[in-house]
Amino acid sequence: VLFLLFLSFKIALPMALGLAVVIFALMEGSLPIDIVWQTFFTSYDSFTLLAIPFFMLAGDLMAAGGIAKRLVRLASAYLGHLTGSLAIITVVCCMFFAAISGSAPATAATIGAILIPSMVRENYGVSFSASLVACAGALGPIIPPSILFIIFGTITEQSVSDLFLAGVMPGLVLGFILCGYAYFVAKKKGLGEKREKADKAEKRAALKDAIWSLFMPIIILGSIYSGIATPTEAAIIACVYALLVGLFVYKDLKLKDIPDIFITTGCTTGYSLLSLGAAAAFAKLLTIHQVPSMIADFITSVTDSQIVVILMINVVLLIAGCFIDPIPSLTIFAPLFMPIATQVGIDPIHFGVIMVLNLTMGMCTPPVGTNLFVAAGVANTKVHEMFKWLFPCLACMVVALLIVSFVPVLSTGLPDLLN
Repeated sequence: VLFLLFLSFKIALPMALGLAVVIFALMEGSLPIDIVWQTFFTSYDSFTLLAIPFFMLAGDLMAAGGIAKRLVRLASAYLGHLTGSLAIITVVCCMFFAAISGSAPATAATIGAILIPSMVRENYGVSFSASLVACAGALGPIIPPSILFIIFGTITEQSVSDLFLAGVMPGLVLGFILCGYAYFVAKKKGLGEKREKADKAEKRAALKDAIWSLFMPIIILGSIYSGIATPTEAAIIACVYALLVGLFVYKDLKLKDIPDIFITTGCTTGYSLLSLGAAAAFAKLLTIHQVPSMIADFITSVTDSQIVVILMINVVLLIAGCFIDPIPSLTIFAPLFMPIATQVGIDPIHFGVIMVLNLTMGMCTPPVGTNLFVAAGVANTKVHEMFKWLFPCLACMVVALLIVSFVPVLSTGLPDLLN
C-alpha cells in the first residue's frame, strides 16, 4: 500500500519502493533497519552484476560508432526485395543488435532512429513504425547477451551462460512471428516500396562493410562458451572492441563523444541498479514474512497442474509488467515464483526464459512501458497514437510467450546439448 501510495505521488520507482520498505520496517519491527541498509548494498556485491554497466556501455559505443548503420545496410541488401521489406529489416536489425547490446531501450532507440524515418517515408505510417520498433526492441533482453538473464541468474543462482543459450531459440521465435506479422500487414495494406533484388556485388559490398559488426556477437558469445571469459569479462571485451572499431575502423566515433557516452551509460546503470537494491530489500521483507511460501501453498492447493500454474504466473507477470520495470519485477517475483515452478516440475532455466520474455513485454505496454516512450520519442509521436498498431504487435508477443511457455525444449534444448 505504501509503495502504491508513493507511486501515485509520482515518486520515482526505486525511491518509492525503497521508502516503502524502510517505513514499513520501522513501523513493524521484524526487519531491523541496519539489515535493510545492508541488503541494499550487498545486493550490488556481485561480480556477475558488473556485466550490466559494461554491456550497456558497449551498446552505447556501438550506436555511436556506426555499427548499427552497417547492420541495416547489410539487412537491406539481402532482404530489400521482399514485400514489407523495410518492416522486416527493422525486426531483423533489432535481432542483430540484440545479440550485441542486451538492452531493450538501447535496441529500440538505436534501430528506431535509423529506420523509423525511412519507414514513414515509405508510407508505413508513424504509428505502425513506432509500434513495431517498440516490440522488436524487446528482443534485446531475450537474445543473448541479456542484462535481465544476468539479474535472474544472480538472484536464483542459475548459470548465466545456460540462460544466455536458452534465450536464443525463443528470441528467434519472437523475431520470426514479428517478421510474419510485418509481411502480412504490408501485403494487405500495400505498404512500402518495391525494390529490385540486390546483385551479388551489392551484397558482397554490404557484407564487407558490416563484417566488423558481425564479429561482435561472435566475440561476446564465443568467449563465454569457449570458457575464455565469464559474461562480465566478455562485456568488457565488447566495450574495448566497440571502442576500437568505432574509433579506428569505421571512424564514426570521435574522442570528444566518449565522455557523453560514459555519462549516459552511468545514468542509465545507476537508475537500474538503484531499483535492484530497493527490490532486494523488499524481497527480503517478503521472505521474512514467508510470503513466497504462502503464495506457493495457495497456488498448489488450488491446482498442481503445470499448465495452469504457468498460465497463472504468466497472467500475474503480464499485469505486473504494465506497472513495474523488469529489473525490480525480476527481483521481487523471481524468489516468489521459483519455488512454485520447481515444485510443479518446471525447469529453472525454462522458467527464467518465461519470466524474462514476459516482463520484457511489460516494456511495450502502457502505462509505463520504457520501449513505448523510447519509440514514441524517436518517431516524434504520442504513445496513445500508437495503440491502433501496438496491440496487434503485443498479440504477436503473447503468441510467442505461449509457444515458449508450453514448448520447453525451445529454452532447454541448446543448454542441454552444450552441457
